[in-house]
Amino acid sequence: MALPPGPVGATGGPPVTAEPNACTHCGIPKREHMQRWKPLPVSWHWWAAPTDSQILARMKARRAARVTNSQDGGS
Repeated sequence: MALPPGPVGATGGPPVTAEPNACTHCGIPKREHMQRWKPLPVSWHWWAAPTDSQILARMKARRAARVTNSQDGGS
């Protein structure tokens, strides 16, 4: 099973917005996480709470994406 791409704030992931409280390492929400693998230095890991700065960065990225989408005529 392929894992989804890493969101903003995750190491090595493409710029996809994550939920603000998603895993600090991979950006997957806690409810869907269980145990996941990421390339070193993270490796196998359980969900870990994001830092305050990650939460803020993710919130800003989601807001910027919403603003850009609404300016482009998106929903």
